[in-house]
Amino acid sequence: MSDRQHVRMWRWCLTLLEIASSCLEVRAAAQRPSSMILGNGTEKIGHSMKILVPQRDRVMHWPMTASASASFSAGNVNFNDTWEWDGDNWTQVADNGPSARGGHAMAYDSSRGRVILFGGDDGQNSFGDTWAWDGTDWTQEEDTGPAARTGHAMDYDRVRDRVVVADGAAKSIGPVQVTVWVSGWFGSGHYETHTEQQMKVQYLNDTWEYDGSVWTRVADTGPEARWGCGLVFNGKTMILFGGKNDTTFFKNTWEWDGKHWTQRQDIGPAARAFAALAYDSARERAVLFGGTGQSLFGDTWEQFFQPEAVKDG
Repeated sequence: MSDRQHVRMWRWCLTLLEIASSCLEVRAAAQRPSSMILGNGTEKIGHSMKILVPQRDRVMHWPMTASASASFSAGNVNFNDTWEWDGDNWTQVADNGPSARGGHAMAYDSSRGRVILFGGDDGQNSFGDTWAWDGTDWTQEEDTGPAARTGHAMDYDRVRDRVVVADGAAKSIGPVQVTVWVSGWFGSGHYETHTEQQMKVQYLNDTWEYDGSVWTRVADTGPEARWGCGLVFNGKTMILFGGKNDTTFFKNTWEWDGKHWTQRQDIGPAARAFAALAYDSARERAVLFGGTGQSLFGDTWEQFFQPEAVKDG
């Protein structure tokens, strides 16, 4: 009897898991989640949270900005405090380090035992700085690398020992020449030109990797330029889902193998941005919850490799 060959196929499955919040709990095999940090944010909305150090048994949080939604609006109240969750209580562990911001991303570098933070914005301008949290202090790392951005996707590839950053949006406040019609009497009028400050937004689609010392640009093709997408390492490759630009919410799934982006099937969650995406290593599932699109979502999806037998002959 001939040996059967198997082809690994991606499957998105809607699950009935009930999740109380948009922060996914990542189950670690045979142990509690390690340290997690919460850092910088908008009145704790849109904060960034990542697993930190298994030995310290903490969750770290660094919040974002105070606004009702993730948006390119100025006037947010930003925070720069750092908190840790030990499974029972929150403890503030720092109020210095990266400047107050939102829209940043964090990833846990398990090889070096530290959390890497990159980018974000203060409501007017994007940041391009890189910081590392070792469980005690923040240290600023490279200030050269990816262009300043916010709302980007980021995670750590533990097989290749690289932090990966993809997409995002660069925003800034700058002078713009505006021409307006000034009405006069009896239908008369004239045009006037003046300068005003306006938000400028550029969506990005480049991919960068950080080896713990140096940022390297590794791709400028792949997923369409967007922000608000999710990125997670599934133990083999990076998976990117969703995001948006000014006109489109995306529902496509992309895979990054360290050299190339490959688009997978579009069958799965509805188009959305700013969904929570994490990897459940115990069950080998990427888990997605919520997000915003034509409406707010409260559904939960799982993605996994499903072996599919190929017939002999």
